[in-house]
Amino acid sequence: MGVALKLPFSWGGNSSVLRRLKIFWHLLYLFLYLVFRTTKGEPVIVYHSLGYFDIIRWARKIRGFRLILEVEEIYSDVSKMSPYWRNLEFRMFGAADSFILSTELLNERINPSNKPAVVIYGTYQVEPVIADKFDDGLIHVVYAGTFDHNKGGAQNAIAAVPFLPANYHMHICGFGTEEDTKMVETLIREASAASKAKVTYDGMKKGREFVEFLQRCHIGLSTQSPGDAYNDTSFPSKVLTYMANGLSVVSIRIPVLEASGLDGMISFYEQPDGRKIANALSEAELCDNRSSVSALDRDFRAKINAVL
Repeated sequence: MGVALKLPFSWGGNSSVLRRLKIFWHLLYLFLYLVFRTTKGEPVIVYHSLGYFDIIRWARKIRGFRLILEVEEIYSDVSKMSPYWRNLEFRMFGAADSFILSTELLNERINPSNKPAVVIYGTYQVEPVIADKFDDGLIHVVYAGTFDHNKGGAQNAIAAVPFLPANYHMHICGFGTEEDTKMVETLIREASAASKAKVTYDGMKKGREFVEFLQRCHIGLSTQSPGDAYNDTSFPSKVLTYMANGLSVVSIRIPVLEASGLDGMISFYEQPDGRKIANALSEAELCDNRSSVSALDRDFRAKINAVL
């Protein structure tokens, strides 16, 4: 099936007037395109955004196309919003004819009328094997993600190191502000001095280098804070990234993972505590999860037609 990308012409300029004109022009172009290029009953997939909700709604009233809303999170759960914006977001959910969603729990929250919906957790592209596992007799664990101290993912991973046996190597790989990065490096030095296991800061990796590094490891660690509201509806993308590269996964137990089709393939720990994380890592079964990701892809392809 052919895919065409249509982009309106645009212009440069840093003044507030030009920026406002450019936004207005893009919204007008979107409105005119939907009015003149869609037909009644035609499925139109829209990524949910409060910025152009009214444009979509007005065009739909004129043309009568079917609105399929792709929703990966509830914005008003992730960031604080006024009641006006939260109501607007849920009005958009109510206007949809069907949904493409990132989690089963999201379907429960925004689809009380049980409109047609299909769940896709993220990209189901299985990465080809381009690197062999580390072969030094150690079990290599990787935390890949943000160093943001508010989320605490890297910090929780490092906290597990003193409780791991000597045959483990924890890799911290990711990004953050200069302050957060320095904090992570300090925590790594402290953990290394108090541990039998090895822990290293491996910097930020991208593209092929990142894929190759993941594939050399055995276990991927997902350690976000369980108390954040977005954990109820937002699927942690790093879980799929680990699995698509053939890693086992250890994660904090959160509702979206328990309700997913992956719950039996993940080793959970209950609390963001270093000892509990280390226990889960020690008990995790080492396996290649690529086939599980491929199965998710086949299931999604079979179900998407009911939504379209």
